[in-house]
Amino acid sequence: MRGLTTYKKHPLDTDFFSDFDRVFEGFLKPVTSSERFGFTPKLDIEEDKDHFLLHLDVPGMKEEDIRVEIEDNILSIAGERKRESRSEGKLTSWERSYGRFERRLSLPNTVNSESIEAHYENGVLSLYIPKEEAKQPKQIKVEKNKDGFFNRLLGGTEK
Repeated sequence: MRGLTTYKKHPLDTDFFSDFDRVFEGFLKPVTSSERFGFTPKLDIEEDKDHFLLHLDVPGMKEEDIRVEIEDNILSIAGERKRESRSEGKLTSWERSYGRFERRLSLPNTVNSESIEAHYENGVLSLYIPKEEAKQPKQIKVEKNKDGFFNRLLGGTEK
């Protein structure tokens, strides 16, 4: 079925089939509670000429429950939303998602990973990922009969 699907991947997006793989992993492991499945927060990616902006919906979480790391141009955003314990009353409906999550994004080589900023407000984690300035090509002048390294290398004498 994978061969029939055309998918244009954005440089910051995760593997399209990873969500399906994660679902099937759950069927292969014993599940003691629905919290083991966790959830996948929704993600928006904006690209400008000099940066990327990511917005991840994680309502009901605290900053200390969210971890953002980068290693080898892989950005990992992970956390856990814990279910509040109720002292009274019986839960008759459960629609909100709880548990652990992790989003892993492959960053292009053009980003400045040392200057990434993360901000959490009103249930939205925002990441500012600046791009490095494009390196300009360096012009190398071609010269004839120049004294220096090549002359010494080829057995000539220095002046």
